Amino acid sequence: MIDQLQHVHAETRALLDTLQRRVDRLDVGPEWNSSLRRLVRELGDQLEHAVNQAHERADQAKRRDETMVRFKVRPPRLR
Repeated sequence: MIDQLQHVHAETRALLDTLQRRVDRLDVGPEWNSSLRRLVRELGDQLEHAVNQAHERADQAKRRDETMVRFKVRPPRLR
């Protein structure tokens, strides 16, 4: 799962970089340019946040699995 996440992250980061370059070349007024740059920056921030959350969830699941194996605990029942 982490490998797939890293692959998608790299692809999305490349697309955002391309979008940023295209926004920089647009022939629009300074207000539009500023708004579009901010939008691209916010998209990048959201991407990083989502990736960090996914890594945290994966780490938690791995620790939980290791704990179960170490103490031979049954997984909790689904409610």
